[in-house]
Amino acid sequence: MGLRKKSNKNPPILSHEFVIQNHADILSCILMVFIVALYFQVSASFGSLFITLNHNITVNKTIGTHQYEDYNSLFTNGPKDLCFIFFYFLTLIIYHAVIQEYVLDKTNRKLHLSKVKTNKFNESGGLLAYYIPFFILALYIILNGYIPQINSLWIDYPTTILPWNVKIFFLLQIATWLHFYPEIYFQKIPQEDWSERCTYISLYVVFIAATYFLSFTKVALVLLTIQYFEQIIFHLSRIIHFSGKNEISKYGFMSWNIVFIACRLISFITLVLTFYFGLSKTSIPQINLVQQNFNTPIIRYNCMVAFGLLQAWLMWNFVNFHMRKRREKIGGDKKMLNFFSFKSSSTKNKNTEETKKKKRDSNRSKNPVSPISNHDNENNHQNHNSKKKL
Repeated sequence: MGLRKKSNKNPPILSHEFVIQNHADILSCILMVFIVALYFQVSASFGSLFITLNHNITVNKTIGTHQYEDYNSLFTNGPKDLCFIFFYFLTLIIYHAVIQEYVLDKTNRKLHLSKVKTNKFNESGGLLAYYIPFFILALYIILNGYIPQINSLWIDYPTTILPWNVKIFFLLQIATWLHFYPEIYFQKIPQEDWSERCTYISLYVVFIAATYFLSFTKVALVLLTIQYFEQIIFHLSRIIHFSGKNEISKYGFMSWNIVFIACRLISFITLVLTFYFGLSKTSIPQINLVQQNFNTPIIRYNCMVAFGLLQAWLMWNFVNFHMRKRREKIGGDKKMLNFFSFKSSSTKNKNTEETKKKKRDSNRSKNPVSPISNHDNENNHQNHNSKKKL
């Protein structure tokens, strides 16, 4: 995801470079079709199908242990949610292009980073543009009374009736992580990074969509809040590190190490309390599609195992990351030791040669050879050669 170089030459229409450079403008034109449709009575229902929330119901009473007095209109999930996801899937691609061009690219030009660091900087910056607002929204929903107590995670199941902010949160989550797939193409991600990007994008899409359509929205909201808090600390520390403020980023990464382990532990405890102890009290033998109740032993245990394996996988990657860094550090220390040992041995050899040379010079100065003796030696050598010739 390097810096996009703007050239004066216009690429051919519908070529790859043309689509990459103008994808935000193309998608804006498509979105205008749905927005303009709202202005006409004939097509207003079609436009509202994509832009506004669907499957709304109106209730003015208490449902379960949760008070809905502040909400005049509530929603359920259904197939029309796919239209909402599609519209905001396109909108988020435009939002990402604006963040990339007017924030990340300008910052990269000032920092003068290498290609590898530029890719990581753009990844962290792009993810923070979604993590921070979603974390604030999730925290607002939780503190606003959607989950007043810890036992609300399983007492109110199935949570088929959702306030507007909860429903829009989950639909935007699905649209957000889906939009990262085309971003791999639009941002020109290096091919060696595709597998890593696609792995964590797919995990987010699958787990968020499953919890939304299986009515496990409350436990998913708590787990996402914990996950986003930990990711915000990591990516902020990485951006500070690439900005050249290594002292601040050092404390940031140290804090992230502690927060990461704490978040994995809290997430695992939440899973066990919800799926193993809480929901087992209201378990049903078969799925009830009318009430959207999926609290059967098979689904419950599979969800717990899947989420548990995800936490274990994250912890495994965390341990491998630190082990790799430690090996690199040890390897770097060994190279430095070898360098200094080689340097010291070379200086020792140089010193020994210098001492030998000094000894030879001192011996010559103590036993000087006279020029007469040198002349006699030369004469003797010449006489010896002449005798050989005779």
